Amino acid sequence: MDLIQMLTSQLGVSDKQASGGAGKLGDLASLASGFKKLDLDSGMASQFMPIIMSFVQSQGGDAI
Repeated sequence: MDLIQMLTSQLGVSDKQASGGAGKLGDLASLASGFKKLDLDSGMASQFMPIIMSFVQSQGGDAI
């Protein structure tokens, strides 16, 4: 069973949702790598995230 099949069967999502969600998690892996390249540990991302999310939501509302 491949990853997409595992996600669809275990989470009850569509193939498109499973594929997109898996891709976004891949993006998170590259995010951690990007922080490392900036000489910041991966834990620093968790400190950036709430500030950035708050700012984005204040600019565009909850739709973002």
